[in-house]
Amino acid sequence: MKFDLRPASWGKLAALLLLLVTSPLNAQWTVVSQSKPLPLGSGAWEVVKKVRGGGSEAELNLVFFDTDRCVLRVLDQMPKGRSALDRRLSGTRAVAGCNGGYFTPDFRPLGLMISEGKRSGAYEKSPLLTAVLMVRKSRPLLVWRDEFADSKGITDLLQCGPRLVIGSKVVSGFKDSRARARTFVLTDTAGHWAIGNCRYATLRELSEMLSTPKVIPEMKVARAANLDGGNSSGLWWRDTNGTEHYDRESATVRNFVAVLPR
Repeated sequence: MKFDLRPASWGKLAALLLLLVTSPLNAQWTVVSQSKPLPLGSGAWEVVKKVRGGGSEAELNLVFFDTDRCVLRVLDQMPKGRSALDRRLSGTRAVAGCNGGYFTPDFRPLGLMISEGKRSGAYEKSPLLTAVLMVRKSRPLLVWRDEFADSKGITDLLQCGPRLVIGSKVVSGFKDSRARARTFVLTDTAGHWAIGNCRYATLRELSEMLSTPKVIPEMKVARAANLDGGNSSGLWWRDTNGTEHYDRESATVRNFVAVLPR
């Protein structure tokens, strides 16, 4: 999703989100159907869950992985050109990947981006960028904006947001009520992770889903954050037979998040 960063646009951006606070109350989201886990190699697997709650229905597509066997990488589109997610990942060792962070109308990353140790953009404290997905010493971390400390050991980084799960609890205070495609990352902060997308949900609904143990029993989700969504939302994975699967984005995005074997 592109954001116009001219001064007049900041009021619209600030109005998009309220200050986020945690709430112990979850909607009664349940899984009504689930695909068989599809092995991707290196301990990673993909699963599709159709969920229902509060009169709404949505589909979650998740790729689970363990950081003992897999590592995250931020892949920048520039200066090599602009391509779709599948074309960028099919020639790599990746087992899965998704679209990355927000970007501006002139295709600059919104906030700080680090890819293969190269820095682009600048660290920002906006109402939208409340989380930081990064890799330090080959280990991914999902930290909140006020927890972030820059260091030379960070090889990959995306500013992202808003936060969706804080301390295993649903986040409240979202202003939007529009259901749309979403891309997200989640972790139990103990080495278990997932990337995924959802079609379709509001931010509040997605927060409720990801913090509901019956929806994500594979791990106790401690933290989750939103990546870019809408037309930018895409997810790609490759199974152990070498077959590629693709939930295609409809926009050209600035960067990707890839899951690769160690």
